Amino acid sequence: MATSSPSRPVGFRAWLPGLVAVAAIPLGLIAWMAISATQHRQKAWPVVQSVLHRLEDPQQAQVLWERNPSLHGAYPSAMTFQEELTRWLPRFGPVPTQEPRESREDYRLVASHSDLQVALHGQNGAWIQLSIEGPGPFGIGSVSGEGITEVVFADQHAGLRERQHYFNSQRQRAVWTKFRDVESRLRDERTTRQLWEREPKLRTNYKGQEDLVRVTAPWRKEHAPLPEDVQALGSAQVHIQENGDGLTEMAGCPGPAGLMLWVTWRDGALEDIHPTIEAHAH
Repeated sequence: MATSSPSRPVGFRAWLPGLVAVAAIPLGLIAWMAISATQHRQKAWPVVQSVLHRLEDPQQAQVLWERNPSLHGAYPSAMTFQEELTRWLPRFGPVPTQEPRESREDYRLVASHSDLQVALHGQNGAWIQLSIEGPGPFGIGSVSGEGITEVVFADQHAGLRERQHYFNSQRQRAVWTKFRDVESRLRDERTTRQLWEREPKLRTNYKGQEDLVRVTAPWRKEHAPLPEDVQALGSAQVHIQENGDGLTEMAGCPGPAGLMLWVTWRDGALEDIHPTIEAHAH
C-alpha cells in the first residue's frame, strides 16, 4: 500500500534555505566588521603620523586648530593651543618614523570604521593621546572640520585620563562662558535686539527683533547673575554632541518665573534661544 510523505518535513525543507540565509546575516556582519576593523587599523598609523608632524609645525598647527572646532573648548585660541604644544612637544620627542609595536607600556591604538584613538609614549618620556573621527582623513563623517576631537599630553600614561577629564571640563567651561554672555544680553531689551542683529541664524526661529524680545521678556525679571563656574550651579546643564550634522553645543539653567533657558550653537554659531517651563520641573 502506497503512503504519502508527511507535509511538514517538506515544508521545513522548503523554508530551510531562507532560514540559513537569515542566520547568515549576523555572521556576515560580524565578519565584515572584523575585516573592516583590520583594514582601518592598518590605515590608522599614517593618519596619526601625519597629525603629529603637523603639530610640530607652528603654521600647520594653527591651521589644524582652525579646522577642528572640537578643540576650541580646551584651547580657546590658536595661541593657547600653540603654547600647549610648545610646552609638551620637546618632552614628547621626535615623531617615530615607523609604527611602534603595540604594547601597554608604549603604544595603544583603537580604530573602527569611523574613528580612532591612540596613546603614544614619546622618546623623551611624555605621552600624547589623539582622538580622530570623521569626516577627516580617517573616518566616514561624523564630526565637523577634519575630525580631530582631542589632543592631550601627560607625563605618564595614567595621567592621560586626568588630562582628558580636564580637556572635557574645559570644553564645558567654554560653552558655559558663551551661555553666560548670551544670558546677560537677554536681561536688557537693547542688548537683546543687538543679539538678534549680530546672530543671523536666530532669524530661523525669530523673524524680527521684537519676536526675540517678546519671547525672552520673562527672563528680564530681576534675578541673581550666573556664576562663572558651571559646577557652582547644580541645576545648570551643558551638552556637547558631535554627529553627522556637525558640532552641537547646548547649555541651560533655571531662572525667574519658573523658566528654564536653553541656548544652542551649531558649529560655533548661535542658532536658538529657547525659554521653556517644562524643563524647570526637573
